[in-house]
Amino acid sequence: MPDKILIVDDDKEFREELRQCLSDYEVIQAASGDEAIGIVKKPNEISLVIMDVRMSGTSGTDALVRMKEISSNIKVV
Repeated sequence: MPDKILIVDDDKEFREELRQCLSDYEVIQAASGDEAIGIVKKPNEISLVIMDVRMSGTSGTDALVRMKEISSNIKVV
């Protein structure tokens, strides 16, 4: 089973282009920091989060802090 990568960006076109580049992986997409936090809270085996810093609502840096509280060993770019 391929690794799971979570792409978090409010730009839908960018998320889709990046997803296409990562076709060897299982890719999950989120359009906001809050949506990404909700995904990380659910039982799943996300190997890597690729996240935009500047997003409306919860910023990438704020989402990162909350994600680390949920899963301290999560890898984020």
